[in-house]
Amino acid sequence: MLQPLAALLTLAAVSHFNELETLPLMAFDESPAAALWRPVHDSVMGGVSDGQVRAIEGAVRMAGDMSLDNNGGFASFRAGVELPDLAAYHGLALRVRGDGQTYKLSLRTDNRWDGVSWQTSFATTADTWTTVYLAFEHLTPSWRGRLVANAGVFDASSIDQVGILIADKQPGPYQIDVAAIDAWRAAPSAQEGAPEAPAQGTRLAASVRTCVLAGSLDAGLDASGLVDALRWSERVLVIAAPDQLGAPASIQIGSLLARDGELANRELRIVHLMGSNGGRVAGRTLGSDQVRGLREQWDLPAGEWSAVLVGKDGGVKARWSEPVVPNDLFELIDAMPMRTREVDTRRPI
Repeated sequence: MLQPLAALLTLAAVSHFNELETLPLMAFDESPAAALWRPVHDSVMGGVSDGQVRAIEGAVRMAGDMSLDNNGGFASFRAGVELPDLAAYHGLALRVRGDGQTYKLSLRTDNRWDGVSWQTSFATTADTWTTVYLAFEHLTPSWRGRLVANAGVFDASSIDQVGILIADKQPGPYQIDVAAIDAWRAAPSAQEGAPEAPAQGTRLAASVRTCVLAGSLDAGLDASGLVDALRWSERVLVIAAPDQLGAPASIQIGSLLARDGELANRELRIVHLMGSNGGRVAGRTLGSDQVRGLREQWDLPAGEWSAVLVGKDGGVKARWSEPVVPNDLFELIDAMPMRTREVDTRRPI
């Protein structure tokens, strides 16, 4: 019954989206900035990876050699910080120049150097300055490289440590320059109205699903396996952008994360595909084979903006060629028979 509506939505235009708002947090344009960072490598566990941080013009440079010897495999740099309450923001924007390898942002909220860290990956382009927009929603809890399933929900109001690390079996030299870190958000349009509150337990359930999915991806889940893992578990909004972690996709994702309670209520997972070789879901970076497999699965050509809504049955329910207005998306989901049954089941008798 939804196919005619899906066809209609393919042609629908978006009326308005707010611009991305940023809040400057850390700028590294002076030499004392390097003193904020402390190297913490796998030597604490017997490994032999190394690296130092130093000031360069307008940034700090983190460079060294990552080794897998002696069961090692990571190099990291951490800065103790006193960030403002960022609960009203959707993530952090990093101005970086990398070497083509994949790095991780690591955040801590418990003022402990060996506590749980909340991590998400980002790709870099060799010798090119880029701004990567990382969503708090994509963070997954980790302790010594292992997923922490009972860590609860990330608290953006109390970030006291920021870290950059390289891991994931990428041995050899590494170098990344960091010029600035900002907070970002995309406030919904005034036409969207007040967001609805999450139903009891839905945010925790969403966090548990994220941890389970992240664990499966860490175990080597391919594109077909990812599709199977999502089927009957969650609805999926696939945002397929032509660029890396750029502002346009972040405005789209931010406008949805501003309504995160409604995402949790509808058991809706965001999958972000970037070009032909990059992607993100559940705080994990998707490889080029996974991205190409998902684009083929959902018929999403590279090089142009597109989005699809995938139902729990695995079928495509709607397509958009421009950013999706959250209210339109939620109304579409609420009209689905399965969603109607879910609401009736949860309604108190």
